[in-house]
Amino acid sequence: MEKRNGYRDMIATRKEKEKAVLDLLAQEKIDIASLQSAIEQAVENLVKDEVIAKANKQLKWLKYCKEREQQLQAAIAEKVKENLISILEIIEKEGIIVEPKMLTDAKNTLSKLK
Repeated sequence: MEKRNGYRDMIATRKEKEKAVLDLLAQEKIDIASLQSAIEQAVENLVKDEVIAKANKQLKWLKYCKEREQQLQAAIAEKVKENLISILEIIEKEGIIVEPKMLTDAKNTLSKLK
């Protein structure tokens, strides 16, 4: 009986962790640290591989977007026209998600540099 209850608890925990990951993925703005910890907990609780793979793919994309956002911040601070143009082109071409205010600031800085 204890084994059966333990198995049921494991299944319930697994479903709970799967739901937590899927809920995070459904959000418009996802916190990278929250997603990372949710993935780790999902792996520990044997959540379906498809869900973990989807979450890892999204995490990789978010980290890439964050890197590009940091490059944009650096380009704004340096005020080098060529760097700003190249990073803005990359962001627009690849559909990278950045803070709207930062994007507006970058475009304003670029217009001032011309």
